Amino acid sequence: MKTKLLLIFTLTCSLFLICGLITESAVRSNTTYHCNDDQVTHLLKRINKDKGTILIAVSYQDLLVYSKTSINKVIDQGVDIVEIEIKLNKDSVLVLTPSKENGPVYKHGKIFDLKTNSAENDIQTLEECMLGIDGNILVCINNYNGDLDIVERILNKTGTINQVIIKVQEDIDHVSDRYGTVLDRIKCVPVVNAKTPYVKGFVDDFLIEFNPYAFEVSFNLEDSLKLDIISMVKERGCNLWVESLYHNMNSQNNNGRNINDIMKDWDWLIEQGANIIQTDRPELLLEYLREKGLHD
Repeated sequence: MKTKLLLIFTLTCSLFLICGLITESAVRSNTTYHCNDDQVTHLLKRINKDKGTILIAVSYQDLLVYSKTSINKVIDQGVDIVEIEIKLNKDSVLVLTPSKENGPVYKHGKIFDLKTNSAENDIQTLEECMLGIDGNILVCINNYNGDLDIVERILNKTGTINQVIIKVQEDIDHVSDRYGTVLDRIKCVPVVNAKTPYVKGFVDDFLIEFNPYAFEVSFNLEDSLKLDIISMVKERGCNLWVESLYHNMNSQNNNGRNINDIMKDWDWLIEQGANIIQTDRPELLLEYLREKGLHD
């Protein structure tokens, strides 16, 4: 009899413990966080046309080390925007990936085949990323063709929706069909390159419909068209985002050269009206901009 009573007592305690853990987990999963709103406001106002401030952007994929502390390191460097790519992993959780295809091979497999909470792999979820930056940097999501509603729920939960930009390459009709009204609440950056059809119409449609945060303009466009697009973007008070990473991105102006040539490249990009420069040399670019009074 005593044995039965002890067994019943043990089972009852176990049930209470399990229920408590489930409830705690549910509370944690529904917790809404708040980021540093003052810092976000400061970041969004950094581009002041009178002062000519230039923002520095880097890609998560260009970092030499991919870990949960990688973005914190570029924040410490003074970078303003970090570009990330996200995919759903095996647990159907959005995670950051440094690969343009299937993700890097970690110790126990590819990133999308791994469990999110595996202690053996340094996988960062989108939610962890947004909580970790706490208003200190803007985040640009690139090459994402999934459900933007899932992203929006995470951003609302973490209180970081004002911190996020999403790059889009499709025309206005496809973007409207894919994302609906979400882009009314998340800032977008349309990308204009040599593959963009009806370039002037593409730019004009976005300027009218979405009031984009910026346009990314590839400098491999024909010179006359490129200058027309830059003029359209700047006349409407929109920011101009350029990449100075690869040879085919910015005509003959690229980062794969010596320091003096790189700085001449940046001179040229700024002369064209760029006020967001994406680079894989953030420390050098920051030093260059500070010397010219173009970054604090």
